[in-house]
Amino acid sequence: MTNIPLIAQGSVTFEATISNRQVPLDGYAEVVFTLKNGVGSDFKAPDFEGFEVVSGPSKSISTTVINSVVTRAFGYTYLLRPLRKGTLNIKPASIKVGNQLYKTASIAVTAVAKAHHTAAKGKIKPDLMLKAEVTSPEMYIGQQGV
Repeated sequence: MTNIPLIAQGSVTFEATISNRQVPLDGYAEVVFTLKNGVGSDFKAPDFEGFEVVSGPSKSISTTVINSVVTRAFGYTYLLRPLRKGTLNIKPASIKVGNQLYKTASIAVTAVAKAHHTAAKGKIKPDLMLKAEVTSPEMYIGQQGV
């Protein structure tokens, strides 16, 4: 087996992305804070003023090696629902890498009227939202669900 030396990682970045910038009051937006090429500590999420935090933080880690170039990413994901119409701002999140503090840019989101209209019988037709939870921290190939 041949050992292939890995080229050093790229520069450290910390950014925020959102699934959609216009969200109905009965809809959801997913915001992800991603740290690339650094090991962070002391992550601080914004207070999400004007939003209900439906879930989060969900944490993710990924490592990619392409042509001996290593990219590592750590993600913190939140599912948000706006509480009122208008322009809402998601303030910056922060994280420390070594002795340096990184902050994301703020994100402007426009909350609009509800997307679902009342049906003839007065019932609202909501979107379906599923939430999965792991029942055991240990898994193996071929494991049956419990």
